[in-house]
Amino acid sequence: MYEVEKYPAPTWKRRLLVMLVAVATALFIVNIVSIPPKPVPKDQVPPIRDAARCEAGQVDDCLGGTARVIVTPLPDRAASATR
Repeated sequence: MYEVEKYPAPTWKRRLLVMLVAVATALFIVNIVSIPPKPVPKDQVPPIRDAARCEAGQVDDCLGGTARVIVTPLPDRAASATR
C-alpha cells in the first residue's frame, strides 16, 4: 500500500528561509565579535589601594608577603616501598 513519508523533504521556500537565517546569524556573530571593547572611563576606575609594603621580616598582611597554602605531607618512602 501507499505510505506517507514520515519526514517529507523541505520545500525550496523552507530551504531558502533556513539559509537566510544561517547567513544572518553568521553575519551578526562576526559583527559582534569584530567590535573592539570600549575602554573604562578614568572617572570610573577605582583609586589604587594604599597598602603597606612588607617590612624586614614581615610576611603576613602586606604587599609582597607569603600566602597561606594548605599542603599535605608526602607519604614516607620507606612505608610505600614495603607494599
